[in-house]
Amino acid sequence: MRKSQILIVGLALVAGYAAGLALNRPTVGQGPALEALPSPTSGAPARYHTTVVSKGGSYPLLILTDTSTGHCWLLECGPQQDEEWRDLGAPSSAKR
Repeated sequence: MRKSQILIVGLALVAGYAAGLALNRPTVGQGPALEALPSPTSGAPARYHTTVVSKGGSYPLLILTDTSTGHCWLLECGPQQDEEWRDLGAPSSAKR
């Protein structure tokens, strides 16, 4: 190719890029496409914590813990008919 052809192709690419940027902007009345996420609370831990326990070959167990009270629930993840959460209580509470 000649230098002039390369220059024309390069200018056409730059012009197309500039036109795309200019035409792809939101209108004046249109808000931003994405809103900023709220800032995280300062150092506060999450209220619930999940743990997945997998024994070799069997179906995994899902343990949900309330970090403020210590209360725990258990879900066996398998092909059971009726999957229900089992209430394990809180380790510090009185034994039933």
